[in-house]
Amino acid sequence: MGFTIIAPPNKSTFVKQAPLACSCLRKSLPLGKNRHNLFRSLLQFDLSPLPPHLKILDATLNLYLRKNTPPCFAKNIAVHQILSKWCEKSVSFRHQPLINCTPASCKTLPGRHNDLVSIELTDLVQKWYYGLETNWGILLKMANEGIPGKVIFASRNSPHAGFQPYLQIEYHPASINSSCCQTLEITLPVTTRSIETYTDPLDTLVFNYTYIVVNTGSAPAIAFLQISPDGDHWEINGEVKTIDPGEQRSFVPDFVIKYSRLCYYSATSGLNTNLLIYVQGCT
Repeated sequence: MGFTIIAPPNKSTFVKQAPLACSCLRKSLPLGKNRHNLFRSLLQFDLSPLPPHLKILDATLNLYLRKNTPPCFAKNIAVHQILSKWCEKSVSFRHQPLINCTPASCKTLPGRHNDLVSIELTDLVQKWYYGLETNWGILLKMANEGIPGKVIFASRNSPHAGFQPYLQIEYHPASINSSCCQTLEITLPVTTRSIETYTDPLDTLVFNYTYIVVNTGSAPAIAFLQISPDGDHWEINGEVKTIDPGEQRSFVPDFVIKYSRLCYYSATSGLNTNLLIYVQGCT
């Protein structure tokens, strides 16, 4: 098992109801309500530095709480998935991005400040990493914005690097051992769509390998194996198979070629399903 820190966020800003000039360079991320205004904060982290084929075990958003007013009672924070593009320099309270109305996570803050706050985001980070959802970032707000109370977190522009927001991700790497007999073991949870979707290409030249697909959802899916000598030109290898709910199907290559990948899609348009794709092999 390993872990990595993604810091700072590539976007970090806030919006409030009253007119405000560009806030992207501010050192704070406020949220909540005071006598005159309502605040929300937005963040986005770039996951592209993560290597492919990890198994994400745990992900937490970590924020440094600079101020908590009034400190005499606990406050409930909601973290919402952002569903549309937004610009750090031009976003405003009137022109906020779309969000998922159901929070991805909630956190109750104690009545104190100058403290590190960790918020669980494993499910959402898994969806971003596996390509099941587009990573537009997150919006932080009070769970009940009608109750007065305001907190301020440090932003990515904090002069103290240790106070900047960060994601901590724990994972299992793809199992490719360096012993004389190398093994290949990868697990990919995916969701089908009406259009063809592909797993990332694997360099499987030295392996005897098999793709195994288990349909854990409620609708049938279609899948087939593709192979390529250069990662650019692909051909179907073997059967195009239908995988019914609860069924498992295997895909074994007929030729020794450098790259392989699996294509999958929904058998019926609009009826998506969940698949577990296993890649297992040895030299």
